[in-house]
Amino acid sequence: MSIIIPVYNAERTISTTLESLNRIPAGSKEAVEVIVVNDGSTDGSLAIVQSKLQSLQPLNVSIITQTNQGLSSARNTGLGHCRGEFIFLLDADDELAFDPISYLQKYSDATALGFSIRYSKNTSPRTIKRPVRIDLRNHLNIFTAENAVTVSSLIFRKDRIRSYFKTDLFSLEDWLFWTMNPAIFEKMTVFPRVTSAVIHIHGGNMTADYETMGTSREKAAEFILEQYNSKLTCKQKNNLLVQSQIGRLLQGQKIPLMTLMLFPCSIKLYLKLIMYRLLKNNVGRFGFYSGW
Repeated sequence: MSIIIPVYNAERTISTTLESLNRIPAGSKEAVEVIVVNDGSTDGSLAIVQSKLQSLQPLNVSIITQTNQGLSSARNTGLGHCRGEFIFLLDADDELAFDPISYLQKYSDATALGFSIRYSKNTSPRTIKRPVRIDLRNHLNIFTAENAVTVSSLIFRKDRIRSYFKTDLFSLEDWLFWTMNPAIFEKMTVFPRVTSAVIHIHGGNMTADYETMGTSREKAAEFILEQYNSKLTCKQKNNLLVQSQIGRLLQGQKIPLMTLMLFPCSIKLYLKLIMYRLLKNNVGRFGFYSGW
């Protein structure tokens, strides 16, 4: 199994992230390789990673340094170098919460294993996100309506990847990755009572940048529409059109009145569209054409 950790100027958090790898028992560590991709850090991140190597033994830890190219590129670099049959993606400000090898030994025939994610802010527990059971039949229904998989909630087979992370997205790149790789979910097993990682919410999270999120949401939705095209049902197409318009709202742009008429679509997604309108003063510079 390969754990891929992209690192960019993470000197405040990377030590805790690496220490969390010691939650893997010594007997399981030999079955794990860790690939740390230093994405052009200009702080002390690399030195911290190097200082932690001995304490992580017998984990096989590789460090790859590249010029700063962004999160998607760093993950792609890790995917290109890893040798494990299964992949687990862990960000440099989050923590591993369990021993993944014990589950892989029991469910080695699965294409993906889904776990719960626990969110924390200022060391205080917040919400828990449970895994969604996804298969080839419901894959597009789910992912056109929402990004149903948090990156570090899933262990998946490397040989099921057909499309790497899109490097021109600076947010929601994982949504597009899961959507473009349906084979990952062909035989998925979920463990709703098992937490795989702790996600730390802070001001540096990309989700705090609404304009970046909006640009990426619009771009990703339009890319999925183009790639799947005739394979999409009417509802799936409408979901993606609504996603695109939400992206425009997040960028502070106006959207046409016809967005209200995109039915059938996910009710949850439609309500999100309305919510952004109602919360426009708190979220960003949102606007609509007259008539809303």
